Amino acid sequence: MANARTGARPPVVNGFINLFKPPGITSMDALRQIKRITGQRQKVGHGGTIDPLARGVLPVCFGQATRLMDHIVGGVKRYRVEITLGVTTTTYDAEGEVVKTGDTQGLTQDMVEESLRPWVGLVKQTPPMYSAIKVDGKRLYKLARAGIEVEREARPVEIHDIKIMEFASPKLVLEVECGRGTYIRSLAHDVGEA
Repeated sequence: MANARTGARPPVVNGFINLFKPPGITSMDALRQIKRITGQRQKVGHGGTIDPLARGVLPVCFGQATRLMDHIVGGVKRYRVEITLGVTTTTYDAEGEVVKTGDTQGLTQDMVEESLRPWVGLVKQTPPMYSAIKVDGKRLYKLARAGIEVEREARPVEIHDIKIMEFASPKLVLEVECGRGTYIRSLAHDVGEA
């Protein structure tokens, strides 16, 4: 975008920034704001989608640095997640419709720790319907919003560690260290179903 007064174009930027994405906007919304602020339209990308309700660091790359993004985001990621046990929603988060409830009375921290053990290591994970993954060229979340549910193939993901940070049933706060492609919402759902 040219400067209205001088007609000059902003310089092309090459590099990275770590953007704090607040809750309530999508990763693409955040990227659009960065493009608007910097005036850079081409070769701007982000290093993975953060759920709209979540907040966190979103790596953003510009220009020639886009070629290096895989090296930046390929490592271990750390998430802190708050889970409400005994409630399942269509989206596996607080935005979705409640489709199932269960009794969590009598649930102990030892029981929760035991249910987490099988999820550490290389595991198969089915992505949620409300995700940006494409199936037959269509984003799953678009199909889900249209009321269409499709079979999703379980994918291998690596979960390095899961720590209980807080437990007061039905509230559970976990810290999860994992590799690329892990859906924390799916992990919360799978642990809840176990």
